[in-house]
Amino acid sequence: MKTLVLAITATLVLMTSAALSAEPSAAHFDVTVVDAKKTPGEVDPKLEHLKDVLERSFKGYKSFRQVNRAKFKVSEGKTHTTPLAGSQKLTIGPQAGGAKGFLKVRLVSGDLKTTVDVKDGGLFFQAVRGPKGAALVIAIRATRVAKAQTR
Repeated sequence: MKTLVLAITATLVLMTSAALSAEPSAAHFDVTVVDAKKTPGEVDPKLEHLKDVLERSFKGYKSFRQVNRAKFKVSEGKTHTTPLAGSQKLTIGPQAGGAKGFLKVRLVSGDLKTTVDVKDGGLFFQAVRGPKGAALVIAIRATRVAKAQTR
């Protein structure tokens, strides 16, 4: 009897832990589009949250201006399109797979078509050519959203 109770308890614990460790079904994205210039200037006050990393990562650039910022949630296998600058757009979405603690993110903008593995909650940068040859830096923070728990 004691063995049967232990077996049932172990089964319930395994079922509960499997439900609580559900795979992600969506991701939150915070996308900031930055116009970077090599001419002397300043960092846009709207970019205060990125100032240090922009200056360290893009040393050849002296001026950073926020062009656009968007926050949104995208379901796995789906995409969201957000404006960059001028008529340019970025299509972004989470894909299945990715190592534990990482998200697999698909990016498409003009000729750029790439998939990036980013640490859950991590920030990464993608540079693209903007209108009239300008350098656009896209700062992307991707955070996993777990599936709703069912009982």
